[in-house]
Amino acid sequence: MIADSTVIKFACTHCGQRISIDAAGAGMTATCPNCSQPLVVPKLGSLHHRTYGEDVTSAPSRSGGGAAPETNAAVVLRELREKLAETECARGVAEASLAMIRRENVQLVERIGRLSAECGQRVGDGAVAAQKLAQREQELAASVKSAGQLSVEISARETELSETRARLAASEAAAERAREEVGALTAQNAEWRQKLAAAVGAQDVDAMCAALAGAEEKLTAEQSARAAAETQRNLRAGQCLLLQEEIARLRNDLAEGHAGRELLALRDRFEVLESKHQKATAALENLESAHATLTAAERQLRTEARAARACAAAAENRAEASTDSALARDIAVLRGIIERQKAELEERFVELRRVQRARLVLRIVYAVFALAFLVVLTLIFL
Repeated sequence: MIADSTVIKFACTHCGQRISIDAAGAGMTATCPNCSQPLVVPKLGSLHHRTYGEDVTSAPSRSGGGAAPETNAAVVLRELREKLAETECARGVAEASLAMIRRENVQLVERIGRLSAECGQRVGDGAVAAQKLAQREQELAASVKSAGQLSVEISARETELSETRARLAASEAAAERAREEVGALTAQNAEWRQKLAAAVGAQDVDAMCAALAGAEEKLTAEQSARAAAETQRNLRAGQCLLLQEEIARLRNDLAEGHAGRELLALRDRFEVLESKHQKATAALENLESAHATLTAAERQLRTEARAARACAAAAENRAEASTDSALARDIAVLRGIIERQKAELEERFVELRRVQRARLVLRIVYAVFALAFLVVLTLIFL
């Protein structure tokens, strides 16, 4: 900012536009013609303005006359003060950027707190879902165990059924053989009766009767064996039908027990959800570390701004207190200080831009992870 007896020159703290206003407007409110932001015109009562005014008014007297031109030292000093004014304007812009970053950091901290609370709630929901999943897994294990027992029982029943069928087939074969023997005995009995009728007088009737009685007893025994075989066959057939019905029932129970496959699919989905939750937690930790880094950079920048302000004030004091003999040396020192401050401020502005871009990228990444996490949770609990 530069001021003389009639004109006040300063820069807008928002856009850096150079503005010139008459000294009568000092302390009043004006509007920037470039960005239309309200500004307060600096007053001439500060030490910088007062000293500069005194230098300007006293320069002619030192030169020897009221109309004599300014010395080179005064011109250089004026340029240095202009550069100091530009540095002050840049410092004001930097302070405004720092204030904006501080507000954004506060908002980011509040948002991180809300997201942490939501994440804790989601973790609680995940724990409840894990408990339900463990319960379902226990039920599934019991169902699998019951299915295994049913499978073993079905195998035993099928083995028993095969053995029963084999015994039934053997009984049917024995019954068939008994029928054949009964038929043969019946034919033999008829033959013996014919022989007996033909040879009643020639043979011993008693021996023939005895043989006939033995044949009849054997026939009776074969008939009883046949009846027993038929009864056993009917019993085995009934048992076979019962075993087949029981096997069908056990197979239906086993098929119904396989409904636990849905629980296995739910467990896989829960594992996927858990991995995504871990990724979101890692992203949140990265955001918190980035926020801590930004806070540290803000503190460092504020400290360096204070140091630059103090250095500029000290340089101004030295320039004002210097004599004509040491003015050249002080001017060189001030020029170096101002150039260094300008370079530092340019570096700080570049860092501020990088920090803002990094914060924007982090916000986008976190929003993507949070959106993906919410979508997955919504798909799971629907």
